[in-house]
Amino acid sequence: MTTKLTGKEKSALLLLSMGTEEASQVLQYLSASEIQILISTILQITKKEPKYISVALSEFKKINYQQDISNVNMYQDNLLSMLRKALGHTDAIQLFDDALAVQNKKDNLNILNNLNLNELMLLIKNEHIQIIVILLISIPHHRSVQLFELLDSKMQIEVMLRITKCNKISRRVLIEFSKFINQLLNFKHYSFQNIHGLQVSSEILKSIKKSDQKKILTEIYICDKNIFHKIIVQIFSFEHIIDLDNINIKFLIKNINKEKLFFLLQYSDKTLQEKFLNLMTKVDVDLFYKNYSTKKNISNSIIQQERTEMVNLIKSYLDSKKMSFSMIG
Repeated sequence: MTTKLTGKEKSALLLLSMGTEEASQVLQYLSASEIQILISTILQITKKEPKYISVALSEFKKINYQQDISNVNMYQDNLLSMLRKALGHTDAIQLFDDALAVQNKKDNLNILNNLNLNELMLLIKNEHIQIIVILLISIPHHRSVQLFELLDSKMQIEVMLRITKCNKISRRVLIEFSKFINQLLNFKHYSFQNIHGLQVSSEILKSIKKSDQKKILTEIYICDKNIFHKIIVQIFSFEHIIDLDNINIKFLIKNINKEKLFFLLQYSDKTLQEKFLNLMTKVDVDLFYKNYSTKKNISNSIIQQERTEMVNLIKSYLDSKKMSFSMIG
């Protein structure tokens, strides 16, 4: 439900009421980002119920208006006049269109977020894969994961590859995205939008079932080993250590502080313990059973901290290619 105007919206309304000449002088003291916030705020005001705008205007009754702002439909024209006067025609149009595109994209995503997953799937099932990629990047993480799990396995792999490779979304693709959600968006001057595709794909993978994760990673490894490596560095967790092959386990035994490694094994399950112990020297195995075979009363927070340090160390080895493996699981 539309609510009454905020303080920021009232300030924007007051600026509109000052008239083009006075308002343009104020705008000259604002940065480009501040002006974009102002534009977005005014665009938001146009969506408010008229009664709330009337209440706000009544608070300005002691002010001698230079501009009639009783007609909400004129706000965009008035705003553009102010911007042209302050910034020149080209910069004014650029800022206005950018702000309008951002605002419309938010409105469109709100519509999508209010659809249930089955409705959303019906919308996207026949769309170009790039539309699905932008959608998964744009919607909240939990919705992204739920929608991803509804895709067939072939589509999941293709989407994951594209998201991971994605660093920017072009204007042309954004226009196609706007058409997809059937809204009046115009990205004439919309600049490239920076995103973090690797992070998005990794977060999705970390949130789905382990069996599905392994299946998708297997296919990604077959398609593109470089992307597989980047994803592994991102998603690697303590639970994945059991999936390392013997070469990597030997590398860890050799390079990790023995006391730290023994401590971690002490508070790990038998399967992981045996995996490491089977590759250690007899001297080390005897040392472990002598000093670390019995668990002590150690807090979970300390254990988790040690595990996190271990995982971060392994990630650094993976990232630097000192460690590598062909698959998880």
